[in-house]
Amino acid sequence: MKNATQRTTTAVAVASVLALGLAGCVGQGGPNTASGGDGSAQVPAEFCASQNADPTGVADLVKDESITADLKFWGWYNIVPQAVLDDFHEIYPNINVEFTDFNTSDTHTKLATSLAGGSGAPDMSMVQDRDAPRFYDLPLLDLSECLAPYKDTFPEFKWDKITTPAGNQQAVPWEADAGVLVYRTDLFDEYGIDPSSIETWDDYIAAGEKIDEASGGKTKMLMSLPIANDNGIAGHVMSDFNMMLNEQGGQYFNEDGEPALASPEGERALDLIREFREAGITLNDVASGQAEKVAFENDEVATILQQASVSFGLKGSLADMSGKWGVMPLPAFDEGGTRGAIRGGTSLAIPAQSTNPEAAWKFLEFWLLRVDSRWTNYETGGLVENLFLPAAEDPRFTAGDDYFGGQPFLQIVIDSAREAPQFNENIKTNQLESSFKQNVRDFLAGEGDSSSLLETVANETKQAQ
Repeated sequence: MKNATQRTTTAVAVASVLALGLAGCVGQGGPNTASGGDGSAQVPAEFCASQNADPTGVADLVKDESITADLKFWGWYNIVPQAVLDDFHEIYPNINVEFTDFNTSDTHTKLATSLAGGSGAPDMSMVQDRDAPRFYDLPLLDLSECLAPYKDTFPEFKWDKITTPAGNQQAVPWEADAGVLVYRTDLFDEYGIDPSSIETWDDYIAAGEKIDEASGGKTKMLMSLPIANDNGIAGHVMSDFNMMLNEQGGQYFNEDGEPALASPEGERALDLIREFREAGITLNDVASGQAEKVAFENDEVATILQQASVSFGLKGSLADMSGKWGVMPLPAFDEGGTRGAIRGGTSLAIPAQSTNPEAAWKFLEFWLLRVDSRWTNYETGGLVENLFLPAAEDPRFTAGDDYFGGQPFLQIVIDSAREAPQFNENIKTNQLESSFKQNVRDFLAGEGDSSSLLETVANETKQAQ
């Protein structure tokens, strides 16, 4: 998602709040809720009644003036839900939504604090999937009954992200960033690279070596950046490692919540990242977003390994390069292996404090569980809106994308999302990634081995508060 650097900020204050223990907050819901017993609150069944069981459109929804509410909404990318507000008011004219923008860290901190304190929470809030475990024991509405009809309309990994250890659904699924490889079609043509020949990472390195030699060292296969520059168009090592680990079925944490990245899958991913550098196919350590943009414009980079939201950055920062890019699945580690991976994701929760939970559910249902709304979202925010599977079958989402030479960009994205293995994250994900980024520079310079680095990251994560 666009606000990637904000999302990686450690919310120490939130963790501190949770560490205090929050059992006393259970069941502190609004006037129409009851305790769900694990920090959540059960939503009354009548809230779930939809006036349109078909999620493919909104045109046949019946105008409902019976619900009157002024809702408060917290998030960090509010231009997307705001985009459906006019259409929503055609159906629910008396439900108003007031949007408040915070960055990702502040949203989580303020939400956790208000939930723990029993007052001050909004009616709806964005929650990063990686931060969802922070809220398992806090009083959010249990949306299980409302969401039950929609279980098969999301990939399994996304459903897992909204499900608590108790088996309840604590949020409505929104987006997740599937990994893809975008490439310069003109440079591949110039240097004789057939994209269909790249099925494994070994194939990818071989293609990179061919481009490097044929271009006299001018064009590298990809950028290798220890720290992300937030221009939305270049990948970085942390993101590369995350997706490569996920692609193999590796984990940040095991089922007991202990760091698990020090594993054969972790070592293989990290060794591959260093092999890129040792093979001479990377443009290393580009210092700024502007320098990255210039490198792309000067044909110095042939591919971008990144999440699907890269399309948003490309179309915004490099609009003049429309038609010069193509897209393919990630290469696999082994021939015939998995080529799907996910990094990041966001869902929407309703605090049990809400005095208007029915109206909040109506808004989230309209926004996130309708194909037409998803298309409005995509045109506004450029996120992976076809993660809602009825949208993935819609012609608007399966059509070719002119920026990518008419290739079906979103179809390739949803294929990656469907193939991605389940991935465990928890309250210490930010500490784990912070430790990784602090230790990886020396490794990239050739010092130490992947096993030692990953053990260091695991130990520092265990010790983090």
